[in-house]
Amino acid sequence: MLSFPEAPTVPSSQRATGSVGMRYEDIAQDGALKVLGMPHAIGMVCFRDLWQHTEINQQTRPRGVVSILSRLIMEGSGGPISVRNAVEVDGRYRLTHTRDAQGAVDRVLLNMHAELYGPVSTTHDPQPVNAGTRVHVGRVYAEHVFTRPFGPPEQRKVLAIELASGPFVPEVQASFRSALSTLDLPEGGTWIEPSLARDEAPLVFGITHTDSNQHVNSLVYPQLFEDAALRRAFALNRDTSKLLVDHIDIAFRKPCFAGERMWLWLRSFEHQGKLGAVGYLGPEGCEPAKAHCMCRLTFRS
Repeated sequence: MLSFPEAPTVPSSQRATGSVGMRYEDIAQDGALKVLGMPHAIGMVCFRDLWQHTEINQQTRPRGVVSILSRLIMEGSGGPISVRNAVEVDGRYRLTHTRDAQGAVDRVLLNMHAELYGPVSTTHDPQPVNAGTRVHVGRVYAEHVFTRPFGPPEQRKVLAIELASGPFVPEVQASFRSALSTLDLPEGGTWIEPSLARDEAPLVFGITHTDSNQHVNSLVYPQLFEDAALRRAFALNRDTSKLLVDHIDIAFRKPCFAGERMWLWLRSFEHQGKLGAVGYLGPEGCEPAKAHCMCRLTFRS
């Protein structure tokens, strides 16, 4: 597996357990939990059960301050599991800040972690010999930056959280990884293609891709990158019949909107016996540094 942020030790008030039901489309034909079946564990446990009840959230939202997803990492592990069983979630959050080269606070972050577990099972019989065994099936890391998305451009950046008691900057300082680094070759990997090359399929966004934040929903992009990586694998004469993403890391720079036409650029690699790809999304002629989002993924071996 590629690197994954370690879940921090946090107070009990910042940690919760819960369960989420699976949709039929969340489970692959062999019982593996797809990476796109994982993010609602963050939504249901970390946001619903933990964050929305906090004093900070209740004071900041009326002022137009919200946490916007800046990075999402998802990783699959064990199985198989059945769509009939809920997935158990161990979720937690931590507030941090980052500083610029001059040592000044330049962003406030809300980081969330979720570990997912489920009983070994299959949707249709026969059942595995170890049916009922509790196994780890996946994990999710979601990094959010506080901002005022609907405010004037000069007021959108949040350098401290304004509370009734005064400005608040979280004590923990974190490092902020450059979005461009998502396009780097993983350590120990080998490029299959000489450079990034544009995918053959243009992307056209409509209202169906959007959410209440008035832009394309963040969870649209992982599927676009996986589909493009499968097309590229097919073009490289790889057997795609058993390919399923088991690790995906997406960095978000700026949103896309309904009515826009975008493209994906990809470059395939191999890492520890796995096929993978890096890529970015942007308008016609876009260079990586100006991309809307970047991605690195691997398919299970």
